[in-house]
Amino acid sequence: MLLLAAGTSGPAGGGESWHITPGAGVLLLPGQAACDGAVGTLRLGYDLDAPVSIELGGLAGRLDHRDHTAGGDGHNIRGTWVDAIFHLARWERLDPFLSAGYGALWSDGRALPDNRQEGFAPRLGAGVLYTLSENWSARAGLTAMTLRPGARQAAFGIAEAGLSYYFGDTTPARPGEKE
Repeated sequence: MLLLAAGTSGPAGGGESWHITPGAGVLLLPGQAACDGAVGTLRLGYDLDAPVSIELGGLAGRLDHRDHTAGGDGHNIRGTWVDAIFHLARWERLDPFLSAGYGALWSDGRALPDNRQEGFAPRLGAGVLYTLSENWSARAGLTAMTLRPGARQAAFGIAEAGLSYYFGDTTPARPGEKE
């Protein structure tokens, strides 16, 4: 399962510059091959400038243990984050990007990496957007989080692919292009 996510940048023609993205995804937990981490997501984004967008997001899902030995059948996972999206280049339809932000995760059991129940963490990501039409874009990418910076880190990732809707006139401006 993949995460549907947002991120193409602002309108060149002066229209609205908001986007919304419901989605689904997979948590990538190192050392926990016996787990499935399916999540649903929702992102709301705003384009600050041609090369930069900001997104507020949330996720909810379930981490299921295939062997049913780690404290029952599974645990609920919830989270929220804020990310800045940096669009590297804009070609005709392709838009590679980097993201950086901060987020929090909670579970109803000790289901997170390093046997944690909650965590606050920096986020880093990379991906690519593909413009499908004036109001729709597809996205693919990876995001990594580290729940405990320092000597004993608990890192994991989220694999992403998705679809975003942009409100109003959303013809993307290219970095450095004047509106």
